[in-house]
Amino acid sequence: MEKILSVTLGVALLVAAAAPAEDVAAEEVEVFPGDPIVITAIGEPARESEVPFGIKAITAADLQLLAADNLAEGLARAEGVYVREYGGAGAIKTVAVRGALANQTLVMVDGQPINNHQGGDVDFNAVALEDVERVEVMAGASSALYGANATAGVVNVITRGVPDKPMVKIGGRYGSYDEKGADLAAGVPFGPAGVTLGGNYRSSDGFRENDDYEGKGGHLKFSYAVGEEATVSVRGQYQTSELGVPGPLSFPSPSARQEDDFTSANASFDGALTERLSANARLNFKNQERHYVNRDPSFAADDTHKNDALGGRAAFFYQLLKWNRLALGGEYEKDKTDSTKIGKRDGDTWAAFTQEDLRFGELTTVLGLRYDSSGIYGDAFSPRLGVRYRFNDYVSARAAAGRGFRAPTFDELFWPDTGFGPGNPDLKPEYSWTYEAGPAFWWRQRLKVDLTYFYSDYEDLISGWPPKNVSRAVVQGVEAGIEAAPLAALPGLEIALAGTFLKTKVKPPKGEKEKTREQLDYRPVHTEFAELRYRHDFGGGAFALTPSVSTEIVGRQQYTDYDPVTFGPFKAWLDAYVLLNARLAFRIYYPEIYVAGKNLTAEEYQTIYDYPMPGRTFDAGLAVSF
Repeated sequence: MEKILSVTLGVALLVAAAAPAEDVAAEEVEVFPGDPIVITAIGEPARESEVPFGIKAITAADLQLLAADNLAEGLARAEGVYVREYGGAGAIKTVAVRGALANQTLVMVDGQPINNHQGGDVDFNAVALEDVERVEVMAGASSALYGANATAGVVNVITRGVPDKPMVKIGGRYGSYDEKGADLAAGVPFGPAGVTLGGNYRSSDGFRENDDYEGKGGHLKFSYAVGEEATVSVRGQYQTSELGVPGPLSFPSPSARQEDDFTSANASFDGALTERLSANARLNFKNQERHYVNRDPSFAADDTHKNDALGGRAAFFYQLLKWNRLALGGEYEKDKTDSTKIGKRDGDTWAAFTQEDLRFGELTTVLGLRYDSSGIYGDAFSPRLGVRYRFNDYVSARAAAGRGFRAPTFDELFWPDTGFGPGNPDLKPEYSWTYEAGPAFWWRQRLKVDLTYFYSDYEDLISGWPPKNVSRAVVQGVEAGIEAAPLAALPGLEIALAGTFLKTKVKPPKGEKEKTREQLDYRPVHTEFAELRYRHDFGGGAFALTPSVSTEIVGRQQYTDYDPVTFGPFKAWLDAYVLLNARLAFRIYYPEIYVAGKNLTAEEYQTIYDYPMPGRTFDAGLAVSF
């Protein structure tokens, strides 16, 4: 820990010392390259450079240049994020933030949570990429604003808004393993209102036996501008898929099939009510259904799981004084499950929260507190504090501390005894305290550097089966993110770097002595991401050539295996791996053609033991925008 902290502070001092000495007028300096407006950090729009919490915005263009097949793949661009995958096109993909598990990260679409309350996971194949405007990834305990499951962070997908003029984009693609895809995105404004809509289709034969996938869906959003500073929106989405479930290599399931359906609808208001008062509010519904069938007599199953969630949230922001902005809000959600495994279950949760945004000159301070009450797991208090200070036009520093919690899932509470023990209805929520600090450096519009040291202390971790609140753990590390446009002579050249160095430790319950220095499973000791891309426009803007290359480096990670004779557990390690990807696109007026390759070195690797990943793959496509 001391080494990590020393490195962080040392780099911070070097960054501060390296700040250019010449006096440049503030209006000539863009605070960060592309300093985006983000809404997830404090619940309302704010500049990324002004908020005291670590947040990363990934745009639709970023996802396209990475040739991402689904949202999870694109999130690897953010520091602190690691993507775990169980295989090819339709396989489960989960996102881990700062060494957490998937059910410790809250995932939202336009502020609507989409985590499955039965299992806690998220099906990223249900997020329509063609409707994504940007994704905001906030690392650190965020339960003070968003409640349960924001233990390690929040991923918020922001969908497309109404364009300034009518637009249509149609695309198609073909790739390895007979993969086919098509998508449509359109938007039409009319007066103060507008509509956006889209659809998608994707299929693949897969690279293993029983690894095929077919998915399709559509979405529609209607928006109406109320005056100049407020918008009312209604959005609906439906996504369905059918896939094979090949299982692990040791126990394959060549006849297992799965069908997934995802339906969501929400209505929202966002904007100013008076000169000093603004609000955002939403009502939302989601339905997730899964049907799993395995005809193998040794593992026979025919299960259906239906999950519904109905809820709403409202937050009001009032400018008390020029330097003081107060937020008050509440949230309610009713969860229902009808499952062949756990029967009919339901529970409701209500919450109240408040937040103070204080700004004195170059100092920004945000304080938050939330109270959650659940009929299933009881009560939870979640405070949060963040501070950012801007020293000059080039250097700032921030620090934050917050408490997070994860509610036990319905499966963990109510799963029947299928030979390995039942669920545990007496489970309590997991809790964590996270502390983080670090500097940020920027130079004009050429360079942005973010460094963060973080320390998370988890209590009452739910582990083992039957599940129990027995474990404690510490997760600490350093995150680094760099964005650069290094050459004035080549304004289209951009470089992005992200890295995370992680150290985990399982601690005994309070009152017991530590016996071993056990680590947490499936936490890579380091992950790095690098991307180089260049856009060259010529012919008066009629043509554009855009090559991009990216690489992802993942260190080794521990997992738990079981002896085939004694069934006793033992620790083993997955090997480190390096992935190299590339994409080349050429636009001629409206059409754009591209070719992309992934895992170009044909690396053999696994992110989950016994679930191999595809080798070298290629795909090519055509998109037309007008």
